[in-house]
Amino acid sequence: MTSRPVRAAVVAAALVLSAPAVATAAVPALPVSLPGDASAAGVLADRAIWIVGARPGPASQRLAHAHGARGLGLPGAYVVARARARAFAGALAARHRLTYAQPDVLRATRQVRPFGNDPLDDLAGYRWRDHVVSPMRQPPTRHKLIALVDAALDRTHPEFAAGNVATTGGHRVTNPHGTSTASVAAAPQNGVGLTGLWPGARALNVALGHNISCADSTRGILAAVEHGASVINMSYGSARFCTPEYLALEIAFGHGIVPVAAAGNELTQGNPIEFPAALPHVVTVGAVGPDDLAAPFSNANAALDLAAPGVCIPVAVPLALAKQDTGCPAAPDGYAYESGTSFAAPMVSAAIAWVRSARPRLKADQAADVVRYSARDVGTHGYDGETGYGVLDVDKALSLRKGRHDPGEPNDGPALIDGSLIGRAQPFLFKGRRAGRRTATVDLTEDPQDWYRIELPGHGSARVTVRPRSGNADVLVRGLRSKGKTRSYPLQRSSAHRGSRRERLTLVNRFGRRELLFVGVQPGKGRRLDAVYSLAVSR
Repeated sequence: MTSRPVRAAVVAAALVLSAPAVATAAVPALPVSLPGDASAAGVLADRAIWIVGARPGPASQRLAHAHGARGLGLPGAYVVARARARAFAGALAARHRLTYAQPDVLRATRQVRPFGNDPLDDLAGYRWRDHVVSPMRQPPTRHKLIALVDAALDRTHPEFAAGNVATTGGHRVTNPHGTSTASVAAAPQNGVGLTGLWPGARALNVALGHNISCADSTRGILAAVEHGASVINMSYGSARFCTPEYLALEIAFGHGIVPVAAAGNELTQGNPIEFPAALPHVVTVGAVGPDDLAAPFSNANAALDLAAPGVCIPVAVPLALAKQDTGCPAAPDGYAYESGTSFAAPMVSAAIAWVRSARPRLKADQAADVVRYSARDVGTHGYDGETGYGVLDVDKALSLRKGRHDPGEPNDGPALIDGSLIGRAQPFLFKGRRAGRRTATVDLTEDPQDWYRIELPGHGSARVTVRPRSGNADVLVRGLRSKGKTRSYPLQRSSAHRGSRRERLTLVNRFGRRELLFVGVQPGKGRRLDAVYSLAVSR
């Protein structure tokens, strides 16, 4: 990774004992919130069902069946009737298998109402596509799949006659949003309507209902993984953290998929931290206008990566649905001009798929980095919370030198790497004999912590050494405690020197049985918010 300057609005990430760390302190621990609890009051959610998480395994499946719960498609994640949620969670807790519980919170799409070469590409001389990619640039012939998790697509729309955009179907077209985001990403140059960022790209509309809930988002992300997506676009979000959505995105990233999300449009309504945009490994996209200034609605915070045009963007809309006033010029039937980070995000998603198709040797994190760091700097010099690293620039992204690949991801918390949350434990880095070594990166907002499993033999010892190659990196060691109703990971040791100094810890097992430990690395204090480090665990 390249050096990242200090951001004024940075909120430090905190590791909670029962959950992996996420991008900001606003993200809670994995919640246990049940019907009737104060934490569930007033939450905008599906009132009929509840989401309950359990340690994966046959015992949890039997309890789920007994309480009428249905699997969500994620290991250990279930939806259950609201009236049965407390009993189901209680039965799991009594057997030390409960991991989280929460309402099925709703997500909102990220378009603005109101706010003020194909026929619609030119609006008063402003051609948004020319601002982010040269009109002479030819897309690659190989096509990585763009998955857009969104409302159902209108397959009969003229923009999709070429068949390059498919849909999973299963839902009526009652919301224009899915049709609009797909057209911005992939509408072909066909002499009608508009031209998408990657004209004729291979895209999949992962169709959801009119309203997108926490469970819907989770199912959509997992469906995109199953279809082999290269990038997942999520032009929706809310200020409510969704546990299974977070875990599904960790799985997606582990499959080599780049998640992209709209930053949100609530700058003047309190500028809240939005999810999934603020989660680790998610490329967060804000909106700019024709003047390259941040749109007055676009959320600004330390999670923002880059921006793309998002004011009065031409989009396709279903012919059968009535158009609404958008504050932009009128458009012919089947089209509209729309504003919002909803329409900036699919531009970046299509750009990442383009870069991955043209540069197939790039890993997912490297592709995200070249798109992020090649952005055209606007506004305040360097990084800023309003436009991130700047405005999308596909031409530069296609040639920017690749950064360092971060192996072992996702490894953002002990509970993620020991198999208790997503059903798959990562291999041990050290088991008492051969030294274990890793060279990797951490970043305060995109990848706040890296964790590794080690095992000390009875009466054995190990030496942990972290050498920063750039920036400052601190080391933590946590154990595992299974007593009581939940698993926890108590802090045992830490080392945090100031500056780019080597960190060392010696671990000793004073008992005759083997001891499981977790070694973590996180950015240390300093002017940089990221670090490249070498970790060694040896006898």
